[in-house]
Amino acid sequence: MDLQYFKSKLTKRQIEELATMDAEKILMSGEENPLDVQIYFKKVKAYTDTFLFKNENAALDEYHKHGKKLVEIGGVKVQHIQGGLIPDYEKDPVYLDLKEQLRIRKEELDHAFRTKKEYARAEDGVIAPVLPVKTHKKDSLTVTL
Repeated sequence: MDLQYFKSKLTKRQIEELATMDAEKILMSGEENPLDVQIYFKKVKAYTDTFLFKNENAALDEYHKHGKKLVEIGGVKVQHIQGGLIPDYEKDPVYLDLKEQLRIRKEELDHAFRTKKEYARAEDGVIAPVLPVKTHKKDSLTVTL
């Protein structure tokens, strides 16, 4: 990996292509253990995520000095998106009731799916059918630092 990638005017797509080529080169060479490489890049990601978080306020201040909605630096477009207010849906009793009903229904459907048998609610006999599989979750590797 060449750090100059990030100082150049490469597009996101070009950077992704370079990352793909570098990963394939490392895998094909057999010189690095893929698990060690995964751990290394998880550490790099933790570093960059924290660095970006700590740098964001200073970068926002710098952005506002330009006095424009869209600032372009080295072919990269920077735009400030104003945060907004989010209503507290939990304060609405109708919303809360529907949310609870959905939670209960999901539990019933999950039970029927796991046991591969329809589930009938004891109090009112409402049936939870065995649903078909919608999709499969991707296998993943969790790296905890």
